[in-house]
Amino acid sequence: SDLLLVRLFLTLGYAWLLVQAATGFPAWGAYASEDPVVVGVDTIVWSAVGLYIQGSSLVQLLLDELPVLLSPDEEELWRLFYRLSGITRLMFLKRVLRSGQFNAYAPGDAVVDAASEQRVHIVIQGHIHARIRYSDGSRKALDFFSGDMIGFKHLSLFGVYVGFLDASMTCVARSPAFTFSVDTDTLQSLGKGPSTVRQAWLSVIVSAMARAAERNTRAGAMSGSSDSLESMRKLNPEELQAWRHPAFRELSAEEQPAAHVPGSGRFFRALPRSLVSLMAHTLALPFPCGRQPLAVRHAPGLPQRLEPGELQEAMSLLLRVDRGRDEGPSSHGGPRMLRRRDGEGGEGGRAALAPQTVAVTVEPSTPAR
Repeated sequence: SDLLLVRLFLTLGYAWLLVQAATGFPAWGAYASEDPVVVGVDTIVWSAVGLYIQGSSLVQLLLDELPVLLSPDEEELWRLFYRLSGITRLMFLKRVLRSGQFNAYAPGDAVVDAASEQRVHIVIQGHIHARIRYSDGSRKALDFFSGDMIGFKHLSLFGVYVGFLDASMTCVARSPAFTFSVDTDTLQSLGKGPSTVRQAWLSVIVSAMARAAERNTRAGAMSGSSDSLESMRKLNPEELQAWRHPAFRELSAEEQPAAHVPGSGRFFRALPRSLVSLMAHTLALPFPCGRQPLAVRHAPGLPQRLEPGELQEAMSLLLRVDRGRDEGPSSHGGPRMLRRRDGEGGEGGRAALAPQTVAVTVEPSTPAR
């Protein structure tokens, strides 16, 4: 099931067929055909074309296994992505690093303002204080530390609907801070890109949201974990500047991928051993001697996403329901159904995502955002 092995054996097969055709398909034990000499021109052409196609692909796959060099800052960020998603160094370099930029801030610098709000930040070090203002005038203050993500309202581009669409945010560095940021246009293209990159970003997003949700509960804020609000507030500015989330730290020997694993960077250190290990882990004997791996060709598809206007409308409807101003039945707090409709209004507004129906249960006595 490994593409490198498939290309390797196809390349060897076409090479052998080309040699056979060029020597006139000799009998067993001979190096060339006997008189009359028979040269299969069509077979030579077919073998040469196949050898070029399969051989060039094999070379590219082998080049992908070369070690990837990263700077200390890039290495640190890769360790976060790798621990949360397993993304390889090469994919991280080509698809993550080149899509964003590193940013350094001094205390008092604006990290997010009206001019730079269309960016998502991953905090690598430092303390960043944020003030959120909602369209109804209410306000909220948040603190971000190493490992956190700033700009939740833009994460719907990956199919994670977290709200905050009616909010604006400003962030100021309270200590020397270092972040990695990506603009929303690039995020939108990444959300439609290769499944490996989408899954990597989704893993980082979910991890950051889970940490923020836990930290904003009383139990999470007062817990003894190293990144709880209570623990972070006890650090002085020098300690806070040097503190890193554990996901940024050096990989242990147990966390290092095996040499035969794609993207390990150690494939060529012991090439015969890596090839044998790769075959042992990926080759499956045919029935009845063995079982074929399940769903080899299956890959995660693109998540269904709402456009920004549709998402804003849906969130506004949720807020109206929450405030008890929704029209229709169930005004006493029963479930209400929201269904995405075809934006073009075809066939009487048929459901574009009929199976994806959201049930919202509202408790009027408990205001919620």
